[in-house]
Amino acid sequence: MKRPFRSFCVAVASTLAAVASASATSWIEVGDAGQLPITAQVTTGTGSLLDICGKLINKNDVDIYCIRIENVAQFEATASAPFDTQLFLFTLTGQALSMGDQNAPGNQGRITSQFVPAVGDYLIAISRYNNDPVDAVNALIWNNTPRNTERAPDGPSTLDVLANWNNGGSGAGGDYKIDFKGTTFCPTPGSASALVLGGLLLNRRRRRD
Repeated sequence: MKRPFRSFCVAVASTLAAVASASATSWIEVGDAGQLPITAQVTTGTGSLLDICGKLINKNDVDIYCIRIENVAQFEATASAPFDTQLFLFTLTGQALSMGDQNAPGNQGRITSQFVPAVGDYLIAISRYNNDPVDAVNALIWNNTPRNTERAPDGPSTLDVLANWNNGGSGAGGDYKIDFKGTTFCPTPGSASALVLGGLLLNRRRRRD
């Protein structure tokens, strides 16, 4: 069940909000966040987005959320979970930007501003170790190694656009939390339409192939 970890997430967010800003808060996964840009869960609210709490329902589950990076220099996303996590950052249309695997304590994923081009809306994905993103021809967007570092796309994929996941996860699912710095909630004018357009273009590209 998600409730214990989510309650902890809300409690931490409330404490931080009292110190930083009355509007700072958390996002708690609604149902099951999608695995592709077109099904990404859009975070809604006002003020700073301090954390996201959710659950991977099994070893091959992936959750993707739309967030807004408001302060590029300060941006950071760090996962915490009782299992080995990976974090990935994409544009709204699924263009790969950055990934972090085992570069935070406890075999957790972490992403910084290193490969963030500008202020804007982005997609952040969390998966279990070795459940990796692939393109439309199932080519890996990131190589499996090196670990323990943040990397831009370096796999055999030529377009580096997320189309699926290779279901290579190990172990079981479970609760997770992603802590953020420099972020706010996703919705800005055009964000939702950009997600829809990205999905339509991706589906059209698949049909042509």
